[in-house]
Amino acid sequence: MYLKVITAEFHGKMLKLVAPEDLMIIKAVAHSEMTPNHWQDAIALLSHANIDWKYLLKRAKRAPRRILSLLLYAQSNDIWVPNYVIFELYSWIFGATAHSAGQSLGQSFGRSFEGAGEKIASENIRREKGSKLDVSSSSTRLLYAVANIRERLAEDGSINELDIQVDQVEDKILLRGEVQNKGRKEAVEQIVSEIVPTAFIDNRIRISNFHEPTDSQEFK
Repeated sequence: MYLKVITAEFHGKMLKLVAPEDLMIIKAVAHSEMTPNHWQDAIALLSHANIDWKYLLKRAKRAPRRILSLLLYAQSNDIWVPNYVIFELYSWIFGATAHSAGQSLGQSFGRSFEGAGEKIASENIRREKGSKLDVSSSSTRLLYAVANIRERLAEDGSINELDIQVDQVEDKILLRGEVQNKGRKEAVEQIVSEIVPTAFIDNRIRISNFHEPTDSQEFK
């Protein structure tokens, strides 16, 4: 990322800035329900920046599914994204069949596009019929646990916290957000430990720092 920085003028000063491709990936990965502006920032970069697609593909493999989702969403909004970039990411995630389809798509359009899509779809159906979701894996269990935790935090009368962000990061549960006091922070962590007692919990919840005013004002 450091080697790819660009130099630009800002308020009369020349500054080193993160390249648009890296900034777009940062924004896409940082996007969440609580911070939707990051997603829109990434879309804006796709709309206005001069993207080095080869470099983007290289860097996107740090978060391939999130970037693939972003690029598909951009295309659905008539923002130009090369089709070969979509298929390259898809093939990296799902296998060689998509890669061969992407090569065909990069060479021609029209009926060849439909053929590529049908080939990928039929291959996915074949794979899905021949295999079942491995619910025994730790990552899959955590995925289901995250949904359960969010529901529990929203419905538990003693907590009733709707703004706590719960994410699965590899083999741990990441908690972010803000609560009123230390007791609520500990209560949230307790609920998580009850649902997934063996998971590592990274509790980054902040405690709000509210103070009563030191003086009073009379309104008439």
